[in-house]
Amino acid sequence: MFVTRLHGYVAQEHWTRLQQQYDRLVHSLPEGLVETFLVQNTEQPSAWEILTFWQNEEAYESVRAQKKTEACEQLFLSFEAVPERQSYRVRRGHQLV
Repeated sequence: MFVTRLHGYVAQEHWTRLQQQYDRLVHSLPEGLVETFLVQNTEQPSAWEILTFWQNEEAYESVRAQKKTEACEQLFLSFEAVPERQSYRVRRGHQLV
């Protein structure tokens, strides 16, 4: 599994629209994307992140090569937030079923 984290600071007056546009954006997910979440920091509410879980790094790279990941960056940019992306390889995981 491979995880990407896209971070940006969004002004409070844009929070509702950010969530609405995120919902529209993820209506159709690309192949290889397992889960995605829009999360808000509880201690710094203007800090938002899109966490995306991919089947593997190759799936992410394939979607990125097609420039489909830019939509999330544009989402933050449309609210005057500067997005910063980080990527992670999952080394261990546990899931309750």
